[in-house]
Amino acid sequence: MFEVKEAIQNPNARTVYPWEKMSLGQGFFAPLSGYSKPPKPSAIANAGNEWAKRRGVEWKFEAFKHTLDGVEGIQVNRVQ
Repeated sequence: MFEVKEAIQNPNARTVYPWEKMSLGQGFFAPLSGYSKPPKPSAIANAGNEWAKRRGVEWKFEAFKHTLDGVEGIQVNRVQ
């Protein structure tokens, strides 16, 4: 039958955003031109918060629309 073992990380899973590289107080800018259908800032923040939850870390992310050097995009910050 089946034997229950420790879970392993999916080797095919990929993360689009650099969550694991961010320290508290750091962030990244995602230009809206990089998307065929731009996401809402809350969707990106939720993706980061779910990433942290799956890894058992108490990190929190916030995101908001921002224009950087004339380029419209979404700023994502690690706030906890």
